[in-house]
Amino acid sequence: MRVLIATGLYPPEIGGPATYAKLFEERLPDYGYEVDVLPFSVVRNIPNIIRHIAYMWMLIRRARSADVLLAQDTVSVGFPAAMASKITGIPLVVRVPGDYAWEQGRQRFGVLENLDDFQKKRYGPAVQFFRVVQKLTVRSASRVIAPSEYLANIVSNWIREDQEIDVIYNGVELSLSVKEPEKRPAGEFIVSVGRLVTWKGFDSLIQIVNRESNWFLAIIGDGPQKDTLEKKAGERVKLKGPLPQDEMLGWCNVADVFVLNSSYEGLSHTLLEVMALGVPIVATNVGGNTELIEDGVHGLLVEAEDDTALHNAIKKLLGDNKLRRKLAENARLKAKDFSVNYTIEATVKLLEDVVFKAKIEGSHVLMISSDKKIFEEDSAVRKRIQKYGALFDSLDVIVFTKRKYGFKKTQILKNTWVHPTNSLSRWMYVFDAIRMGKKISNINMVTAQDPFESGLAGVFISRKLGTSLHIQIHTDITSSYFKRMSRINRARSILGKWVISEADCIRAVSRRIERGVEVKYRPNAGISILPIFVNLKEFKKIEHKKHPRFETTLLVVSRLEEEKNVQLAIRALCKARDVGNDAGLVIVGSGGEEEKLKLLATELEVSEWVEFAGWQDPKEYYAVSDLVLVPSHYEGYGMTIVEALAAGVPVLSTDVGIAHEAGAIVAKEDGFEDALVEWFKNGPREGRLLYKSYKSEKEYLQLYKDDIEKCI
Repeated sequence: MRVLIATGLYPPEIGGPATYAKLFEERLPDYGYEVDVLPFSVVRNIPNIIRHIAYMWMLIRRARSADVLLAQDTVSVGFPAAMASKITGIPLVVRVPGDYAWEQGRQRFGVLENLDDFQKKRYGPAVQFFRVVQKLTVRSASRVIAPSEYLANIVSNWIREDQEIDVIYNGVELSLSVKEPEKRPAGEFIVSVGRLVTWKGFDSLIQIVNRESNWFLAIIGDGPQKDTLEKKAGERVKLKGPLPQDEMLGWCNVADVFVLNSSYEGLSHTLLEVMALGVPIVATNVGGNTELIEDGVHGLLVEAEDDTALHNAIKKLLGDNKLRRKLAENARLKAKDFSVNYTIEATVKLLEDVVFKAKIEGSHVLMISSDKKIFEEDSAVRKRIQKYGALFDSLDVIVFTKRKYGFKKTQILKNTWVHPTNSLSRWMYVFDAIRMGKKISNINMVTAQDPFESGLAGVFISRKLGTSLHIQIHTDITSSYFKRMSRINRARSILGKWVISEADCIRAVSRRIERGVEVKYRPNAGISILPIFVNLKEFKKIEHKKHPRFETTLLVVSRLEEEKNVQLAIRALCKARDVGNDAGLVIVGSGGEEEKLKLLATELEVSEWVEFAGWQDPKEYYAVSDLVLVPSHYEGYGMTIVEALAAGVPVLSTDVGIAHEAGAIVAKEDGFEDALVEWFKNGPREGRLLYKSYKSEKEYLQLYKDDIEKCI
């Protein structure tokens, strides 16, 4: 398994993220992991904001070969990691070392409150911006790690309802590499370590040390307060700057007392290391400090920002060798409870849980659809979805809808729910579907009803949920006419090719579609052919009779749109009549081309023999027809062909959909008119459905269920 670590700090930089990035890089391979670390330093010289975009693209490139992405903070690397996770579908684990918005507020935007009080107030736009960013990062994560119970309580206000926080304490190497300085001050020696920021309390500590003539202080670290602190330091206070870890620990090891005067700590890794060394400690009773140190047992705890209490505690320890030895030994023993092995093993278990999610028992299916008729109580679409729902342990259907329709989440069966996207516009359908899909729990299969917008949403939802993706293809996506029909279709053909390449299972409704996709797209997944169910019994029992007006009746059942090419049927009628055939054409359907078709019939002087019936149940028209015409430029399936042949009516069709398999007379578009004339001379007067149909709807539903479940 491969883990990509995004870290804001990396050695020789110091700090918790740097320590843990290096630790994971060195130790995770022992557990079978390949580790790739991307430190933020690679883009730090790029201008602000641009550097975060550049870092995100670096993560995206590397994430494609990773199984899981581990971010060591919530903003600088965390937010780019969250975006990379959304784009690539790689699961994200976020380790929250602190409240970035509070830290920036204290450093840059005049925030004075401590971390607990900060949570209760609103601030200016900059601070609120950082709050929003870190919440978005955390809510994008599959799992969230906090290094202490205290920090977990803070982060609990940021997470989604379905998220939990894993507390994994910072771990420390019990056998630390230490490089002591050649010389230390002769008097009482105090050491403090940390970033030079206001909440670390270095200015107060300097003032305290300067009051005692025999006290010396070394401060190790770097940060925005460096110049201010150097001005206050005096002769007995030395700012050592950032040091390699072994040198930093060497200075701590020769100290009489280690002081941590923070007004906030999540869980200090340095404090743990100092405990492991067996150095006496004075610390503030804030944040995670109280989870490491019991006052008077492992060190002395004082109230934050109480300079008098801090001064007295340091003086007490420096004046009592016995107490120093006792606290130091107890701290060293306590540090064993925070072994680095614990941290590594707990992190490994969490990463494996994310990558290898426990298999959800049964079949819990999420379907992406664009058919709004599902919200109509008595519609055929809802009835069909209810039948699908009865096949699985649960079925959730996300439907592309606009907010103006006011649809609401609806339970249509005990185990079946329909979720409208209620988008502001059609351009938001996919984004809203992804947002909703990621929040639906206990899903182990995603199926999309097309390889276009629904399929795109399905790809990202399935990646986020860690499920297989099943794509259904009802349209002849490889048809050249489909691409020529519109710019949107050209874009959809490109999108469809990518979506199909991402699918784990593919269902085509006809052999023609299956062949086209296999030849032109060469997908990784196998393609099953599962035609649409048609209740043939209803059509087989149709009793035939003569049309009241026409000697020979031709029939078109179709939407009156450009791709259906109904004008070809009118031209074919005209030619058939020109050579002496007494025939009329009934057109059942409606659409945007209706007026244009009526005008064409008038121009060809056949309007008397063309009947526009509007949208009707076609059964009664099959009963009076002698031949059904299907002149379409393309069809995914062609249900009219199956219905007509089942009713015993022959079909003349262009080479689309299921025409060949079903037993239609197939003609090229440029030979369609001649083929109709030939039918009048020699064509069959009865239709016969050739392909093996389903014995019953029950058989179709079982095959549909099997096709979905084989992909789980």
